[in-house]
Amino acid sequence: MTTLFLDYAEDMANEHNLMTMQKWIDATDDLLKFRKKKILSNSGNISHKQALDKANEEYEKFRIKQDKNYVSSMDELYEKYLEESKK
Repeated sequence: MTTLFLDYAEDMANEHNLMTMQKWIDATDDLLKFRKKKILSNSGNISHKQALDKANEEYEKFRIKQDKNYVSSMDELYEKYLEESKK
């Protein structure tokens, strides 16, 4: 779906067609309708703070996994050095 928006944006730019935020909203709604998807009728009931708290909570879970599996380039070089010195 992202590609469709990028293609659409490129076409609009090439045609020098000014895209307002409302036009993007309308284009998004049209695409969703075409794909038989539900369209939100309001902005929801989650506050900005709740959204940020949730994002930070999920990022913390991700960061722990990422840090656990992280191997720095220095660690890779050190491992390679150790392997070569065994030969």
